[in-house]
Amino acid sequence: MELERSKRRPASYRRPAGKKRISHPFRWLACILALAALFLAVKVPIMSADREAEAQQLSDASDAYWEAQNENNRLSQQVAESNTKDFVERVARRDYGYCVYGETIYTVSNLDELLADESAEPELTEEGSADPETQTASAESN
Repeated sequence: MELERSKRRPASYRRPAGKKRISHPFRWLACILALAALFLAVKVPIMSADREAEAQQLSDASDAYWEAQNENNRLSQQVAESNTKDFVERVARRDYGYCVYGETIYTVSNLDELLADESAEPELTEEGSADPETQTASAESN
């Protein structure tokens, strides 16, 4: 029996029979604060990584916007230039081989070789002429 008494709490620690158990609000507050600190310790680095990713996306979007804006400006300039006589003449000469009356068109057949080796001699061939007399003379000689 004495052993049983030693295992029990002393009488001063026992709660009187009619008294309710006292809750410990400071223990609950400490637990809540610990959980909040743990939550913040986990969440803050994740939020920081998200901010860095969003900043990178914003930077990429800004670069894409300015590239598209520059392309738009370039195309607007081409449209404005396409209404000029010089542009029409340049495209006609380059793409369709047109020439003005009296001009002779020469083609460099070894252009790649000339660009690679500066000492190479150009090989010129006469393609045509806008002069009708030259065209009839070259047709008769063939």
